[in-house]
Amino acid sequence: MRELRVIESCVEYLHVPFACGAFNFEKITQEQSITKLISLVYKLLMKIIENYPNNEMYSSQWISLFLEHVLKTNSKNQIGADSFVTQLVDQNIKILQE
Repeated sequence: MRELRVIESCVEYLHVPFACGAFNFEKITQEQSITKLISLVYKLLMKIIENYPNNEMYSSQWISLFLEHVLKTNSKNQIGADSFVTQLVDQNIKILQE
């Protein structure tokens, strides 16, 4: 997946809508399409890194973005970032050390 730039494309979907100001975490809700799209992107990333340490390490370079999403979400705008970060760092000493 790294070679096909799928991970980079997913990160773009996670980053751009909020960075350009089109959406704001404080104002999105579960019913909005953007929330559903971001949730699906996180689910895709979870499948991409599942049982594949190379993809885990590669994805970890964007951990600050993922953690930002975790900190900015609540029950009204849950997007799955918390589950993804948990899977990314769970039992992965290399990521935690960096």
